[in-house]
Amino acid sequence: PQKIASCAGPLPLYFTELRLYNRVVSPGGSDGLLRQPIYQTDSIELGYHQKVITLQFAALDFIYQKKRRYSYRVQGLNTEWQYLGSQREVSLALPDILPRSYLLEVQCACQFDDWESPGRLLLIRVRPPWFLEWWMVVLYFFMFFGSIYAVYKFRVNRKLAIAETRRIQELAAAEPGRLQELDAVKTRLYTNITH
Repeated sequence: PQKIASCAGPLPLYFTELRLYNRVVSPGGSDGLLRQPIYQTDSIELGYHQKVITLQFAALDFIYQKKRRYSYRVQGLNTEWQYLGSQREVSLALPDILPRSYLLEVQCACQFDDWESPGRLLLIRVRPPWFLEWWMVVLYFFMFFGSIYAVYKFRVNRKLAIAETRRIQELAAAEPGRLQELDAVKTRLYTNITH
C-alpha cells in the first residue's frame, strides 16, 4: 500500500467545451465566438446580450480521474474560490452591468493534495452594446453641444430681429414719409432671418 501513488501529480488542465445558453459553440460557427477549438483558446469575446455561458474542463488524468477535484473563481465577478468537487463544469451568468473583462481561473487537485497552481485561465470580454460604443459616445457629444449651439444661435437671431424691429418702428415714428422704404427693409430682414 505504501508504494501505490495517490495521484499522478500536477497535470495540464484544458477547457473541453463551451456552451452559450446551453448550446454547444463550435469553432468557426455562425456565432463567431470561437476561431479555434476551446482548448487552444485563451480569450473569448461576448456580445452584451450573451450573458449565460457554460464551460467544461478536464485534467488529463485517466487513472485517478475520479479522485480529482476542481475549483474556480471569476475575477471581476467574485474573488472567492468556488469549490466544485469532482464536477468538471462551471456555468456563469454574467451580470447586466457595464461591459468589462472577466478572468476565469480553474484549479485542480487530487483528492487531499494541495491545489495545483497554474490551473487554466480564460479571459472573457463582454462588448458594450452599440449605443455605448466609443463612436456613439462621440456622436452623443456632438449632438449635445450642437443642440446647445443651435439654441444659442436661435436666441441671438431672435434678439437681433427684435432690436431691428424696434429700430424700424422708431424710424417710422420719426419720419412718416419713409414708411414704404422701411417696410421694404423690414421685409428683407424677415426674409434673411427665416433663410
